[in-house]
Amino acid sequence: MPEKSIRIISRNEESYISVYKNTPAPGQVVAKQMARIAQSFPKLKKNFYASLTERVKTMGICEERLIAAVDHCIENFRYPEPMVGEILAHDKLIKIYTYHQIIDLIFRGDKQSYYGVIKGTKLWVSRDEAERLGLTYIVK
Repeated sequence: MPEKSIRIISRNEESYISVYKNTPAPGQVVAKQMARIAQSFPKLKKNFYASLTERVKTMGICEERLIAAVDHCIENFRYPEPMVGEILAHDKLIKIYTYHQIIDLIFRGDKQSYYGVIKGTKLWVSRDEAERLGLTYIVK
């Protein structure tokens, strides 16, 4: 079994996993992050926080991802007001490969040592990308 539950995300016929846990953030963490947004964007309406809080809970966003998303919004937002979807979209994704895709990459010249298996799965990731994003549950 992998150390974190894995959620596979498909985009443009490629598959990814998030480096973040799949454990929902506690209510007090969500409230604290809403307060941080309110302090940084004082003109936002109360229904913004209600919508964002509801979506965070429904999506099961973990504490680490929520904090990173709020940090990213506070540090990088350029428009008058952030949108709920922009905060929720923040994620760190790693491309995953099947065994057959790895064999094809090796056949084309990549080295098998460039890739690692995610513990408890039959999925492979780039070791460099996993290290860069802090993914710690690949087989060494």
